[in-house]
Amino acid sequence: MTVRLSVRELTFRYPTGRAALTSCEFDVSLGEVFGVIGPNGSGKSTLLRLLAGTLRPTSGRIEAELDGQQAGAIVAVFDRLPFVDALCGRENVETVLALRGVPRCESRSAAARALAALGLTDRAEDPVSSYSMGMRRRLALAEAFASRPLLFLLDEPTLGLDPEGRTTLTRALREAAAGGATTVLTSNDTDFVSTACDRVLLLHRGETIAQGQPWELVEGLGRPTIIVVELDGGTEGFSQRSGSKLPEGLDLLGFESESLRVASSGGSARLTSLCAWLEAQGQVARAIRVHAPALGDVFLQLTGVGLSAEDEV
Repeated sequence: MTVRLSVRELTFRYPTGRAALTSCEFDVSLGEVFGVIGPNGSGKSTLLRLLAGTLRPTSGRIEAELDGQQAGAIVAVFDRLPFVDALCGRENVETVLALRGVPRCESRSAAARALAALGLTDRAEDPVSSYSMGMRRRLALAEAFASRPLLFLLDEPTLGLDPEGRTTLTRALREAAAGGATTVLTSNDTDFVSTACDRVLLLHRGETIAQGQPWELVEGLGRPTIIVVELDGGTEGFSQRSGSKLPEGLDLLGFESESLRVASSGGSARLTSLCAWLEAQGQVARAIRVHAPALGDVFLQLTGVGLSAEDEV
């Protein structure tokens, strides 16, 4: 089985002349989960619709190699979630499978597996009219996974999902990738993208500004992790009492009334040595907050803007 997606010099302008994509290039290979992040209005949804074939590029090319022409080879999930509310979740999934040519004898087991993978087994027989927005999002994803496509195109798949739903989706994507499925997804959820995606592309005003593995992009910032420790009894006099040097890889940034701020060049892995050092100073940590650099910081540094809302294109 082969799935390869190649995008070169891709541009798109609406009939009004407004540019949605001005320069976009990337490759996605077999079994890869590829994320595209950027603020609303950066062209993420437009890019996915071009990949799905519902829009035609103004210039550039999209080359896709897919082995097999079975129904469901490519499945896209966008923001609109069309269901038959009077039917239960299982019936909705089985209906979609029938429309995609899956034999009835296979659809029930395929629907059951997909509903289980997205955590909907307990609600599978309930009418969709009773589903919350998060459950509807899970059901749309279950319909996609049930088809066992070669290529997933997912637009903002974590919208409406709680933390458990994000974890469930990440696990489902990894299992699909292990089976040879390839995914291209868009999201502003940088925590989810960092966990779920093998590589990520940063898109700003229709232009590719960076791409790579999430950890590579974050590491390229060269910023330390900031650790804030609240101490029982506060920090008054602590700086005078403590003459011991912090462990290697930790630098004291300063004291506040009840906490101290420390920069860690080794990320949160230095927490153990920091706590041991505090204990040796006779201090008890009441609370610890870790502020690690993330993909959002990468985007801000490269563009000067955050992943905040504009009108989606």
